[in-house]
Amino acid sequence: MGDEDVAAGGRWTGRAVGALLRPALSLWRPGPRAGGAGAWAPSPPPDVVFGLRGMFVSLTIGVGGSEALIAVSNGVDRKITRLISSPLVRSSGLVDVDLITRTLALLTTAVVTIMLVNVALNSTVLGEIVMRGRRLEIGIRRGDGAPRRRVLAELMLTAISVALVGTAAGAAAGILVAVGLDAATPLPARLSVWDWVPPPLAAIATVVANLRPALDTVNTPLRDVFGNRT
Repeated sequence: MGDEDVAAGGRWTGRAVGALLRPALSLWRPGPRAGGAGAWAPSPPPDVVFGLRGMFVSLTIGVGGSEALIAVSNGVDRKITRLISSPLVRSSGLVDVDLITRTLALLTTAVVTIMLVNVALNSTVLGEIVMRGRRLEIGIRRGDGAPRRRVLAELMLTAISVALVGTAAGAAAGILVAVGLDAATPLPARLSVWDWVPPPLAAIATVVANLRPALDTVNTPLRDVFGNRT
């Protein structure tokens, strides 16, 4: 592969990443959307902005909380193991180190699972709000001849953008919280490979949760879209 191929690949990757993140980043400045000649470019309805921002906040809190909890659980487990790791304590049978480790792991898994399920449920509800708010826009675009597959791809691109930005913000927040707890409180927090499990799971859950509302919106008959606006 030559230098020109590498440069071309870098430019393509940059454009792809920019196109992916632009819908999510533009949510924080809800003004008129840029549109080409003949494009229908309204300002985002308030419920659409509310839904997308809600997904972002839900992802940030869910992922950040999960990462911080996993780090604290890992830190507590290491500290307990270190304190009672002497052969005398282990051989006495007074403290079951393995039981403590398993209990911490189960409790952490349960809480993280609840957080991720909450993210998925919030994304489903907020996705319905977003798609309902964009129904008129999508109806006009379909009336102008836009293919359903293209409209669906754009809707899912927005969901993927929010998922990526939200999970990235949550991961960064979780790491900062874990470091802050370890430095400023008695709670020990140690990052581990398990801290990188919640972000992709939350992102996938958000995208999947938005798929059905997007399909329903794209497949809504035009007479139903415009009939409700007359």
